[in-house]
Amino acid sequence: GNMPPMVTLGPDAAATIRGGSSAGANFGGDTELQSKSTTNANFQRDSYVKFDLTGAGFSDYADAELTLTVDGSLGNSVAGTVWTFNVFGLADGAGDLWDEGAITWNNAPGNDTAANGPLLAEMFGNAPLASFTITGAGISGDQIVLDAATHPDLLAFLNADTNGLATFIISRIETEQQAGGGSNSIVHQFFAKENGAGGPTLKLTGTIVPEPASALLGAMGLGVLAIRRRRAA
Repeated sequence: GNMPPMVTLGPDAAATIRGGSSAGANFGGDTELQSKSTTNANFQRDSYVKFDLTGAGFSDYADAELTLTVDGSLGNSVAGTVWTFNVFGLADGAGDLWDEGAITWNNAPGNDTAANGPLLAEMFGNAPLASFTITGAGISGDQIVLDAATHPDLLAFLNADTNGLATFIISRIETEQQAGGGSNSIVHQFFAKENGAGGPTLKLTGTIVPEPASALLGAMGLGVLAIRRRRAA
């Protein structure tokens, strides 16, 4: 039978945005994507990752897999602390045309600049597409694999896309203060596409379309079978 078409995309753009005194600065050239939640606005960080889906060459997806690679090099989380992260999908029309070299906390689409995270009104389904956890600072090279079987909203988001661009936002839930670290120093990192160790990827599987020739052969085979049955009777 037909193998479903499959393609793995690298990001079209990826960048960390930072709040407070860095709200007007761009960090698109960094080799890491950072996510941080804290009571001090100056240290608030979220990561934006955008994929150009037109490169996949098909419009309906049977499966999808978003992969992030952990960079645990900062290593200053309290050991054993479990941190939770949400992955949101930016709703179509909410500003998918953002540029890696220009995005900031102040202009990032769907970002609630007055609070500590995404503005739910501009998120697909007003809820996270997926959540995952990291223990401590995480281990460099560990992969966070978010697949559609476990996270069906991820697939729904991609299949609802109309403009060929999909933006994911990675936001940490727990603040450092909640996790017993009051120094504003606990940040989590993922490799950006500028990092040789491997940036985010989106693996897409298209729906299977039967080849016209094999469909025709199947129909002919049934016809032959029907004739044989009639003769036997």
